[in-house]
Amino acid sequence: MNIMLNFGEFIVKNMKSFLKIFLSVPALFIAIISVNAQQFITVDSLDTPSHHFVREDGNRNENGTVNRGSYLTNLWYDNWTFGIAGGIQALYAGGNRGMAPTGDLEVTVTKWVTPTFAARLGYQGFNLRERRVEAKVLDHYQLKHEGDYNYFNQKYFHFDLMLSLTNLIDGYKESRLLNVIPYIHGGYLCLAHPDYAYFAPKNKSGEFVCDREAAIGPGVLLNFRVSDHLGISLDFRDAFLSARYHDRQKGGFAQIPSVAVGLTYTINKWYWLRERTNVAPLVEGYSEVQTALAAANAANAALAKQNREANDKLKAYQDDAEVQKIELKKKYDTEFARRLAEAEHIIYFDINSPVLTQPEIVRFDKYVDETLKRESNHVFYITGSADKGTGNERINIRLSSERAQAAKKYLIKKCHVPESQVVIKATVISDKHADGRFDRCVLLESE
Repeated sequence: MNIMLNFGEFIVKNMKSFLKIFLSVPALFIAIISVNAQQFITVDSLDTPSHHFVREDGNRNENGTVNRGSYLTNLWYDNWTFGIAGGIQALYAGGNRGMAPTGDLEVTVTKWVTPTFAARLGYQGFNLRERRVEAKVLDHYQLKHEGDYNYFNQKYFHFDLMLSLTNLIDGYKESRLLNVIPYIHGGYLCLAHPDYAYFAPKNKSGEFVCDREAAIGPGVLLNFRVSDHLGISLDFRDAFLSARYHDRQKGGFAQIPSVAVGLTYTINKWYWLRERTNVAPLVEGYSEVQTALAAANAANAALAKQNREANDKLKAYQDDAEVQKIELKKKYDTEFARRLAEAEHIIYFDINSPVLTQPEIVRFDKYVDETLKRESNHVFYITGSADKGTGNERINIRLSSERAQAAKKYLIKKCHVPESQVVIKATVISDKHADGRFDRCVLLESE
């Protein structure tokens, strides 16, 4: 007991120095977390069944010894653990007559940076009591006496640095039932008069009726695994603070030991990936390197030869196709020119029009009349054409067809030629005549 009292006295005397050092650590942790989250942002791409090192459930390497890392740090929003717990706590200060346990409520948020290290923010609250003593209180504070006890409202906001001792010693293992996690905590603790508001205790004059103290101390968290995300926690903690609220205003310390049982839940990724580097074995010996290089060069030369041969064949196919295209075009142009010269009659159309003009109708009527007088069962073969020099291919195909249909319709309806004696032979697109009219016309032939 004397050792504990001496340790408490030392802590309280140097409380401000300890707290300044301790509270500077969160900034460092935030920086570490941020950097790691950026460095390993591609962890998701590794979490596939094709990688043999993903989602390890063991903590031994191929030699059977403990494998302690290293591990890829997950993203900022992974490995967050939320906890709620309840238990008992007690207030002890020099001069009181022993502890009087009361209820304890705790809420925590923990960020695991690696399987071994974590930072935690927590709130511990409810109420406290101590066996009554005659005390000289601070000017701004009044004790509440009731029976044999002094009563307080308690609020403790703390920051914890945590170390998973189990993972540090025995390596990370997903299926482990129990993790032992010692930690140190520090923060702001308020003991307030219980008859006033819990979070802002003020008297009728508007003055705060509370004693605000820095607190620091050790703790041990036992976390029992229930499932991948869910766990049961058992948290032991002791907090040291000044006893200035008490009769020992010029010295002394108080402490608040507590134990709480609760539930923890981890969101997003709750597991860790072991970082491994797979390096292909080096080829030993200069001669082996030379042999491998020669084989690679030979394979590259063979591929280059195959590529040249393929390109030559492709060029030959392209040239042959171009020649055939030119020959077909010449044949087509010659054939249409011959038919144009031998046609019995030609009907000319305006540019981009399938409508028979009046001068063409007069010429058409004369031709049909003379032909039918000479041969009443004459079959009229029609070929429609369009000028390739104007419009696009789709328009010209439609235009040549419409011109042929216009000539057929006129023969049947106006000239009263039986439909069986009118045949549309073809529709073409032409651009080989100096006189553009010959490229936008309808030919009438005997067959």
